[in-house]
Amino acid sequence: MARQAIGSEPGHRARLLSNNNYDLAAELTEILTGLWRIDQYIRDAADGNCQECGILWQDIRKQKEILAEKLREEIARHVKSGVFV
Repeated sequence: MARQAIGSEPGHRARLLSNNNYDLAAELTEILTGLWRIDQYIRDAADGNCQECGILWQDIRKQKEILAEKLREEIARHVKSGVFV
């Protein structure tokens, strides 16, 4: 099983995650970063007086929140069962 190094610091041994766990964590990070950007898009739509765009971005935000929650739940399940390594 291949592993990804995380948290490497000079003089410290890197902790490794399985590819699957790394993928879960990386995707959650990507989605949460995207949520921050979407908040800006919602403000931009309001500044541009485009209610339809604001509604679109809010819908996309809700969908991404659902995905983020699913990823959080799966990571928590892995941690609880001891396989988040």
